[in-house]
Amino acid sequence: PDTDSITSAIALAHLKRKQNIDAIPCRLGELNPETCYVLDYFQQEIPKYLEDVKTQIMDINYDYVEAANPYDSVLETFDAMLESGFRTKAIVDANKILLGVVTMQDIALSLITGDIYHIETSNSLLISGLEAKYSSFTQEYFLGKVIVIAYFYETIKFLELIQKDSIVIVGDRFDVIELAIKKKASLIIVTGGIVVPLDLLKKADKSKVSILVTEFDTYTTAKKITQCNFIKTIADNKRIGTFIETDYIEIALDEIKATNFSNYPIVDKNYKYLGLISRRNILFSSGKKVILVDHNEYKQTAFGIKQADIIEIIDHHKIGDIATTNPIIFRNQPTGSTCTIVFSMYKEQGVEISYTIAGMLASGIISDTLLLTSPTTTELDRQALNELKVILKMENINDYAYKMFKAGTNIHNLTIQEMFFRDFKLFEVGGKTLGIAQILTLDIEGIKDRELELDEFIHDLHLRKDYFLTMLVVTDIVRKGSYLYFYCDNKNLLPLTFGKEIVQGTFVENIVSRKKQIVPKIMKIIMSM
Repeated sequence: PDTDSITSAIALAHLKRKQNIDAIPCRLGELNPETCYVLDYFQQEIPKYLEDVKTQIMDINYDYVEAANPYDSVLETFDAMLESGFRTKAIVDANKILLGVVTMQDIALSLITGDIYHIETSNSLLISGLEAKYSSFTQEYFLGKVIVIAYFYETIKFLELIQKDSIVIVGDRFDVIELAIKKKASLIIVTGGIVVPLDLLKKADKSKVSILVTEFDTYTTAKKITQCNFIKTIADNKRIGTFIETDYIEIALDEIKATNFSNYPIVDKNYKYLGLISRRNILFSSGKKVILVDHNEYKQTAFGIKQADIIEIIDHHKIGDIATTNPIIFRNQPTGSTCTIVFSMYKEQGVEISYTIAGMLASGIISDTLLLTSPTTTELDRQALNELKVILKMENINDYAYKMFKAGTNIHNLTIQEMFFRDFKLFEVGGKTLGIAQILTLDIEGIKDRELELDEFIHDLHLRKDYFLTMLVVTDIVRKGSYLYFYCDNKNLLPLTFGKEIVQGTFVENIVSRKKQIVPKIMKIIMSM
């Protein structure tokens, strides 16, 4: 990114926020020294670095479905699923950390093929699930094996069916109830709403045996008691994939294609439950909402842009190859700087321009128009800069511009790679890729001293990337012209473009704008070949 790209993004994001749109400025690369000088001078934060705009789980409108507590019952969880319409339920702890997942299929299988004799539950769940008519509990939780008594009393005694931790389901068999109390069963469930004699209740209390009376018959009770189990007894977190909110959508799609579940849990980086995602959510997703500033070509923008929802483009370059599925605001004007367009937007919206934003806009205009000397400069740029000077109280803005350019043209501490990629753009024309970098400098001698290094770097990049043209444009701010360093697959391209013989380091007078004087001419020649 160059100064105009960064400052226009900052100013536009500020304008959007004034319009109650939650926008943040971002950058796609490292800042050059000139831009750093500008941000430091006006004490402006560096925009967030954006690696890509690929769609992440967090960008999708997934569903928030209330999670279950591991100590909820199977029946409660099932009823909640019916009410929500979701066949998947997340299980979380008190801190909302995901513990597991349960589906309707899990519940059905547990009731059909699971251990229907094993009970792990609480007295409150038993009271609720069995609609208790009477209860007397000596403990809060129950863990044991269920026995439904259907034998003669003597058979029960002989087989020693009732153990200390047994959960006994019985009807009006008071002799069996007394035996269960004697054996210190943990719980006796009396069916049919039978009134238990007072003496048996006293014996149970003395022996610390819990008793519950339900109106249900024995068959119904035996069936419903397994539904009183804690849901954690059948929860599973191994089969269903769990997605972190920062995961890319491709990860979710791969998992979903390989499995066949209706919903998948989403968590944050600390494994805190956030919601559920399904194929339906992904199908109707639109990705990140993005505004492109100072560019409108795929080659120049963020990775994953085709997954994003481009809602607006503000630019002053030629119209590129960006395509959208819906109509958008596309503001493209032939100004010398994108900041000039953003300045106009502030004026049109009646939004006051603060000192800091004025500094951003003025710096972008100064940078992209070389202080209004570039052939790309328009009357709109001049008017904008004059008004911004008033806000900044800079009657003579030349001193600031000189310091800005000086900071930006210092190349002594830069590697050849840093120098080349400081302001580098890719262009497509006629199936050919052009890689053109540009630097502005006051230190031409520093460039001349490193011509051999430059030549080797450009040649290597040209071969590795298989570009049709790889070129560095070194613009001399004082002489108002540029030196060209390049490699090209067609030796006639540059002579035809500039109307003179071009060799390494050739100086071309009055050529300072890549956007208006270099790229359009090269493209025109390529299209005519």
